[in-house]
Amino acid sequence: MVRLNLLTIVLAYVMNTDYLFYYFAPLVSFWYMVVYVTMAFGSQYNDRTVFLVCKVLAAMTVTTFVIKEEWVLKEIFSVLESVCNISWSTKESSFRLQLDYWIIYFGMLTAVAFMKVRDNRLMDHPLWSTAVKVSIGGSVIGILWFFAFELLQPSKFAYNHWHPYVSWIPIISFVILRNANATLRSATSQMFGFIGSCSLETFIIQFHLWMAADTKGLLIVIPWTRWRILNMIVTTTIFVWLSNQVAQATTVMTTWICGSVKGSEPPSLPTHNTNANTNTNTGASGSGGSPNMLTPSGRSASATASSSESLPLIPQNDQNGSKDENGQRVPFEPDTPMRPLRWVDRLAENPSTTRNGDSATFLASEKEWSKIGLVGKISIGLVVMWILNLMWPTAEAA
Repeated sequence: MVRLNLLTIVLAYVMNTDYLFYYFAPLVSFWYMVVYVTMAFGSQYNDRTVFLVCKVLAAMTVTTFVIKEEWVLKEIFSVLESVCNISWSTKESSFRLQLDYWIIYFGMLTAVAFMKVRDNRLMDHPLWSTAVKVSIGGSVIGILWFFAFELLQPSKFAYNHWHPYVSWIPIISFVILRNANATLRSATSQMFGFIGSCSLETFIIQFHLWMAADTKGLLIVIPWTRWRILNMIVTTTIFVWLSNQVAQATTVMTTWICGSVKGSEPPSLPTHNTNANTNTNTGASGSGGSPNMLTPSGRSASATASSSESLPLIPQNDQNGSKDENGQRVPFEPDTPMRPLRWVDRLAENPSTTRNGDSATFLASEKEWSKIGLVGKISIGLVVMWILNLMWPTAEAA
């Protein structure tokens, strides 16, 4: 959720646009919350199929009512406008939500069906191979029919009326065909994988880089008309490269806000060879083994092991150290006299003296920032956005 909305929120303030202008992120956030709340409600009974299906159907009924009845969204948006100075279009929001208000629950019910097939081991049924062949054939027919149906529509607006009811056909058909056999399951595309890693950023940045005039035109960097193809190649290259860079930046920012996942750090390298002594002893005691096996450099294993030992930096003949007349330990004095620290060194050893107050130290310390927790960080962000919205000039004032 943080990475999904980070770039969208920043652009809404920087470009002085509307959050719903980048409708992909708001839509995915809304449906993510719907699925999360649906599954979290009575989660202890999610193993009961009847309860789970009824819960999904109930969520579908409630959300459909909210989306279809625009007065509900109008009341919600009026509260947001009064409290947060947010002005969102009820008609546009209802239109965007209606395009996808069936496919979400179809996906949830498909997930339930998949778990039941796996739990009941229906794949071991004698008729399973027949069911697979029938589903593959139906998927091919479904994709061909969908393409024909889409292309034969008189206009985009005519297709929008049918989209909520037929959008699941190409999706489930692709999933079935993708898993039809081992060859299709293992086939991958590096190009599509690269685009998929920054697909969120490509959708958002296209409004400002690839297109122009609020998506009603194309960005022209080469002014001559006869170079339009070259212009598209240049803008597309810059567009994809910038999307990838922004995706990496938002990933870093998301990690900074949410923290890294436990276990994601690579394991630390060993500081010493724990098997050196074991291998040496084994070679010395084993039958036919030589305790002084030569390494590729010509040195014996025992010599190599001894050379890897750390060298002491203080004299070893004085284990307890020198003591004064009161029995206190006297610090070791090196043979080379120590020079007085420069002001830069003293500044590096005590950087807190240069900071102005404890608040700057708190904000500058990453360790202290991590102690706030994810909820605290998101709360701080929401408060900052609320203050910005209250201070933001409205269209009437402008």
